[in-house]
Amino acid sequence: MQKISSYLYPNRINIVADVTLFPVRWNIVYQNRIKLYQGVDNVLTLDVKNSDQKRINLVSLLGIGESLKMSIQDVMGKEFLVANVTPTATIGLATVNVRAIDLVNLDPQFLNFTIYKINANTSKTVFYADTQFGVKGNMELVGSAVGTETEPRYITRFVPITVSDPQPNIITYYSDAVEIRQPNYLDAAVNDSVDLDFIFNSLAASITVEYTEDAVVSSNTLWTALETFSVTTATTAITKTYNNPEYNRDANWLRVKYVRTTNNVGNIDKITIRL
Repeated sequence: MQKISSYLYPNRINIVADVTLFPVRWNIVYQNRIKLYQGVDNVLTLDVKNSDQKRINLVSLLGIGESLKMSIQDVMGKEFLVANVTPTATIGLATVNVRAIDLVNLDPQFLNFTIYKINANTSKTVFYADTQFGVKGNMELVGSAVGTETEPRYITRFVPITVSDPQPNIITYYSDAVEIRQPNYLDAAVNDSVDLDFIFNSLAASITVEYTEDAVVSSNTLWTALETFSVTTATTAITKTYNNPEYNRDANWLRVKYVRTTNNVGNIDKITIRL
């Protein structure tokens, strides 16, 4: 029998405000690496102490126009987030809320953080992450802690190819092939679908959406047409939805091709594919 333990406790960071007179008997060599998770708000607790290992009254520490901040940077030192540090009712404790929306576009990675006070004259006074005058603490950004939807795919590039037979000098524009196969099928009877959001730029053309079940796209790949439709220069956007059986759930790749009408110079700006 497997036993799973689950814990609910504050994500607490020990912070030192002043290490100039730090006693040898209390010597924090390093901080634990703090973990941030995408998809949820991460509430961190700061435990701020002085050189006597006593908590500092943060409210009294802050003068008029002064505030506490947490700066989060990547390993190259590039700052991408500055969060507010809010003192709590408990002396010496403060919280930092790293919002899910601030992490949504980042890749999982190792990070650094710095705690500092903005003084009334706009100068900054740093706090220490350890007793060795270390200003930077360590963080790790982990992938989403909760279930997420499949990220949309995008088509933005089309390659022109001149067809020599049977219609010479007709240019067909082919998009890059985009992988659309979902790795996990939770329900064998589910009616899978794919949505395509088109954005046009003065295009008048015949457009064909195609898919293939081939595992790898090559020059020998056989493509199956889902639909062929026409747009005029007045069409700026359109959404197409394909369901089973017209959309084969075993499809691995999708592409879009179009042929302009005579004298038209428009194009497809972008296609967003939602699975």
